[in-house]
Amino acid sequence: MGLPQRTSLSQTEAEKIVDTILMPEFAKHNLELEQTMAQIWSARFTPTELREMRGFAGDRSPARQEAFLATPTGKKYIALQDEINRASGQAAREWGMRTSQAAFAAHPDQVRALGFDPVTGEKLAPPTP
Repeated sequence: MGLPQRTSLSQTEAEKIVDTILMPEFAKHNLELEQTMAQIWSARFTPTELREMRGFAGDRSPARQEAFLATPTGKKYIALQDEINRASGQAAREWGMRTSQAAFAAHPDQVRALGFDPVTGEKLAPPTP
């Protein structure tokens, strides 16, 4: 489920959920996202090309970037950049949604204790006396 796109939560309330429920779960599952990103890149570049890119990544000076973009690997990167960005963005959104749903499902009592519905993520009505 995750936090709804349209929410009645204040920034402070949302931060409380993010800090206490979501971030610990994201940290536990970060390797999963890293592996997915590695698959996206390795499906498009050879190990040699990936090492070449990594070598250029350490120096972000304009001259070094220009030199990289003039190489066959740099040209290939330019050609595939939009495709990689779309695939990476989609993978990250899917991972985030899946991981946030798992976080809410794994901690329903903690979510309720913070005053939120563990299914919808919305603020619970205050208890009536």
